[in-house]
Amino acid sequence: MANNAESTKKAITLYLNKKSLKYKYDEEINCFVLGFSNRNKPDVNFKLTISIQEDGDFIQFFSILKLHSSCNKIQESLFNENLTKKLIKWTILQEEKTAICFVDIFIDEEEEISYRKIDRALKTIQSSINSLTNLFLFD
Repeated sequence: MANNAESTKKAITLYLNKKSLKYKYDEEINCFVLGFSNRNKPDVNFKLTISIQEDGDFIQFFSILKLHSSCNKIQESLFNENLTKKLIKWTILQEEKTAICFVDIFIDEEEEISYRKIDRALKTIQSSINSLTNLFLFD
């Protein structure tokens, strides 16, 4: 049961280790940070955070990306992505010239986070970012 953040943290850790994904865990803010890259586009790499909130009952997967200033139709592209893909939500922070994509998962108190839910959230964000690479600046 997702009675506490520790059981949720353990489930996520087991998933990440099983998939051999490298990550750092920040105890202070209770989140995992992972790095991803695209094999077909070596210059596309980004960080993704898995944040455990509300004592383990709510998990947010998110990535913050710098917007490419010369790209047209940024808002339209992100809005279409919100409409066409399940789970994912995009928002733009105009002041910082960044976009945030996120997937929120609520864990019922009678269940635990499943590998399937973690996998689906990670793949959804990766897929969405990879389909919109022309909108962002990557370091």
